[in-house]
Amino acid sequence: MSNVIHQTFHGYDNGHKLLASSVDLSVKAKNILLRESDSPGEEFHHQVKPCYSGYPIAESGFYVLSKTWVAKEIKRPGCVWTHSLLIPFSLLAKRESINCFDFIALFLTQANVNELPSIEPINIDLNYYRASDKDLSPLFSRVFSHDEQVTLNSDNVSFEDITSIWGKLWPRMRREFSFKTWAPKNNRMSSSFDKFSLIISDYVLNNEDADNWAKDFFIENSSIHDFNWKYGASLTGGKGGVFELYKVWKLYIENKDDELIDYLLRWRRAPVPLVKSVIKNASKEKVTLPLAYLISKYILTIDENDVDESLIVEVGDIISKNDMNFFKKVLESNFYYKPAFYSKGIMNLAGYDVAELVHKCNIELASIHDKSLISESGFWENLPVSNCVDIINEYECYREIPSGLMKKLLNDVDSLDLKGSLSIYIVMFGFNIDRLSHKEKIITSKCEVLEFIKDDYPYPSIGLYDFILGNYSASDLIKLDDKTLCGMYSNSSKRNDNILKLFEVLCLDDENTRLDTLELVFGITFNKLASYDLMYMDMSKLRATLNDYLRLEVVIPSSLLEMLISFSKRYAIKHKVDLPPKISEKFYLCKDKGKDKKKYNLFWFLDL
Repeated sequence: MSNVIHQTFHGYDNGHKLLASSVDLSVKAKNILLRESDSPGEEFHHQVKPCYSGYPIAESGFYVLSKTWVAKEIKRPGCVWTHSLLIPFSLLAKRESINCFDFIALFLTQANVNELPSIEPINIDLNYYRASDKDLSPLFSRVFSHDEQVTLNSDNVSFEDITSIWGKLWPRMRREFSFKTWAPKNNRMSSSFDKFSLIISDYVLNNEDADNWAKDFFIENSSIHDFNWKYGASLTGGKGGVFELYKVWKLYIENKDDELIDYLLRWRRAPVPLVKSVIKNASKEKVTLPLAYLISKYILTIDENDVDESLIVEVGDIISKNDMNFFKKVLESNFYYKPAFYSKGIMNLAGYDVAELVHKCNIELASIHDKSLISESGFWENLPVSNCVDIINEYECYREIPSGLMKKLLNDVDSLDLKGSLSIYIVMFGFNIDRLSHKEKIITSKCEVLEFIKDDYPYPSIGLYDFILGNYSASDLIKLDDKTLCGMYSNSSKRNDNILKLFEVLCLDDENTRLDTLELVFGITFNKLASYDLMYMDMSKLRATLNDYLRLEVVIPSSLLEMLISFSKRYAIKHKVDLPPKISEKFYLCKDKGKDKKKYNLFWFLDL
């Protein structure tokens, strides 16, 4: 691509106007050029020096370098000539020696304006440059130390000096920098000068020497040039960013990682690519608090392949331990690594904080893998019922539900979106024998009900367990282990029907040995028989159950006590176990009481 720049010429012809141009321009660009090419002020016409200007026309993609001088040959006072060079932004993006190019040689001079030549595009040779031994680093340092406009004395600064330091910048800063080499005595009174980054004036005192930090910019092989061109493109804000980027570069090349991270945290307009580079190169073995803050601050800009997910996990953990409010603030946004960021960090929060994050949809339920979070104090109390239902449906965390919430859920059990076994669990909690829907739920959900009971159901009730023992078959109750079955009976009303149901389970279950249940029913039944505490119908049912188990083909007159003893013996022989001592003791007690009586042992084959 050729290095072409365009040019325009403005002057008086029944008014100040565009007299010639090598390029078609938009109306907006023409208006800007017309305004900037006019006389800079009344005092300008009393001197012989021209005024040079530099400014961008972003809409048209040009940077303008212009020369304005007094049109003395025109009788009308206040007239000026202005020759402007329109440099395409694409040319400013080249790294050739534009900073040393002799632009002043391209400007028209006062002598040849009377015979205005045709204005054509200029093809410049960037290999042509003028050498300069002048140390421009002090000037560079003064101009780019801050964002504010800088005004310097004209005795020390020339147009060539300005274009030289301007050329040391990277493309974006080149496009944004602006200057004017003449200003009136009271230039602050004119708003037309406010927009320029640098003003040269005859009316200011000689400038005092400032901290000369910019020497590296004038070292040809300094790494600062590559650094600036790599990260300067993403720098936003004013010209003071040049100094800020320089300070970051110094920390970067000196491997002062901690100081660099601290500086980037304070620098509000730090280039994002630079921050991401620092994060990527940071130590993964030891994540410091400043590094964690830096990553969290820029986490919205971090893409999938920028960092390891394990690093983000540690960052979230550190932030949540040290700054909970900032941790929650970060979670208000959506970013790629969000689940990793809070996966470990939420373990450091109180229950009500986790509830707040869930309620605001700042964390996903599916990403909470540790159920201890939802058993924290205050978790359930700070969630609406609908959110509670979602969490319970997701995790089936029934045991963590506090009783207060259970009561709320019970009231709305028919209207809530209760999935899985939650509705069964709630009905079990508030079981009411007088409600048909409750009874139907327990009858039609036998498997789920028994699973809850096997899992040590925390809300046993007499009415519930009486209903289960009365309406579940022995083949259903076989699914409960020995200890659980005894526990169910202990939490029931212990009525005779419940004992008979346990006898049925013992008779039916051939696979499992239930010594606890055997000991329980034997002891209770033995005592009831001894105290004549069984009704006739109960005794008839018990006799039939024991008779079936003993498989007696002929009904032989005998006492229920004898049949109970024989049942226990037969059970022990069948399951190849020894009877519990408490049962054996009652056998001998019966023998001692009847040793003086004439008695026939109808079950001699089961004798001890």
